[in-house]
Amino acid sequence: MLQYVAIISFAVGMGGMLDKLGVLDNILHAIVGHIKSDGSMIVATLLVGYVTSIISCSQPMAHVLTGRLMAPIFKERKVAPEILSRSLEDSGTLAGPMIPWHGYCVYMSGTLGVAWAAFFPYLFLLYLTPIFSIFYGFTGISIKHVDDSQAGE
Repeated sequence: MLQYVAIISFAVGMGGMLDKLGVLDNILHAIVGHIKSDGSMIVATLLVGYVTSIISCSQPMAHVLTGRLMAPIFKERKVAPEILSRSLEDSGTLAGPMIPWHGYCVYMSGTLGVAWAAFFPYLFLLYLTPIFSIFYGFTGISIKHVDDSQAGE
């Protein structure tokens, strides 16, 4: 468990450092111009989550950085925080087994005793979840909004 705690601590520290240095703000301004609806916001969150997961090879890092980056957009659009949480899970957590060098994939491959290519075709949940998430974003199904009193929380 100490290794996992160390990774989470590093991820939180890295997220704070990138925030204080203004890196997240620069990335945020580049993304905001392309967000015109809740659906495009969900797509942007998924993309950031996948890219962060690909680069960091770590689910905690993907969650912390993507969450810190996208939380202001969700708050501005008055979308409930649980929708951000769901989007983080849809990309940050579920991306791991699809990326051959990610810690999750290495663990699964080692546990199963097979190469990544052997189990990749069977990851139906991982393929379908982002599709449903994007569908929900553009149709508004299960996208909960909060009023002004709840938005500040």
